Amino acid sequence: YVEIPMCGSMMLGDLPFEEADEISNFIIECDMKTPEDEIIENIKYHLENPNIIKKKCEIAKEWAKKHTTEK
Repeated sequence: YVEIPMCGSMMLGDLPFEEADEISNFIIECDMKTPEDEIIENIKYHLENPNIIKKKCEIAKEWAKKHTTEK
């Protein structure tokens, strides 16, 4: 999950067990149980609100900077 925000991209996926509280601030959350229609609506919502994407990507990039090979 670290590589995606480092590229400036938005993440869509399930929350990992580790750091779920932080990651939930910037991921478009879905898992295998999420209905397809809900996933599509969530994606559309984000695409229609680029400021939300920008803010989430900024938060994600700052989070990812703390995950270097030393850590």
